[in-house]
Amino acid sequence: MMVTIHKISLAIVAVFCIFALYGGCVEHIDSGFPKAIYFNSEGGEQVFIGRSSFYHYEITDTDNNTLDYNKEIDGYEVVEYDWLKVSLPKAIGLVKGDTLTVTAQPNTTNNKRKLKIYMVGIDSYDEILVVQDGVK
Repeated sequence: MMVTIHKISLAIVAVFCIFALYGGCVEHIDSGFPKAIYFNSEGGEQVFIGRSSFYHYEITDTDNNTLDYNKEIDGYEVVEYDWLKVSLPKAIGLVKGDTLTVTAQPNTTNNKRKLKIYMVGIDSYDEILVVQDGVK
């Protein structure tokens, strides 16, 4: 019985910590990056300069399901999923969030496609919608 109470207590603490981290203490900020990025069907690369630094990046679908998260590759933080790649220089201890490079592969379908870039800092987060046209 004591083990069950301990497990329940740990579960309650874990839920509280998750709520505090994502629901209470982490605020959505205007990082200086655009709220949406648009590519034509040919794809390409766009570079953006923001005001904020983040340590965690994800590519999510439009329902906020994580599809991939950042990894360090040759001095850059890189997150890549399917047709979208995001990279930025790595700084010591934190991801240097002032220069974000977003690359979209060509879209050979007739369908528009969308993904989101989700960025998390110590006490803040921001997100960018990426939209790419289909072939017309």
